Amino acid sequence: MDTCRSRDLGNARLRLKRCRDQEGSFSTESARRLAHRALAGYFAAAVVMPYKPFAKVVEARRYDVEAVARQFGTSFEQTAHRLTTLQKPGQERIPFFFIRVDATGNVLKRLDSANSPFARHGGGCGCPLLTLHQVFSTPRLC
Repeated sequence: MDTCRSRDLGNARLRLKRCRDQEGSFSTESARRLAHRALAGYFAAAVVMPYKPFAKVVEARRYDVEAVARQFGTSFEQTAHRLTTLQKPGQERIPFFFIRVDATGNVLKRLDSANSPFARHGGGCGCPLLTLHQVFSTPRLC
């Protein structure tokens, strides 16, 4: 295993251990489970897509999510999710935002890498769902 991968795994393991050590500091069992799940997901990403090698491939592939996903053997969503984590101090990459919505405009998952707030409203006529509905009704427009 290369040094970068070892370091990423070590950091992820340490975070998981700290989460387990602080189990009593969460206000609810649900909060503890959510924190543990998030850290376990980060750990899995660190195993499959270590930070430095992933960042190098991302830049070499010019941020082509599908090409990067093929190279790492991951799904588009897994790769896009990992892109939102490329903000390590001193090694920052282009900030990515990730949002998964269903056809009715319900937000199922959202992540951002630059701590930017998500808009509360968007689209025309003040309807926050209008833009999302338009995206699903006009596939492959771009």
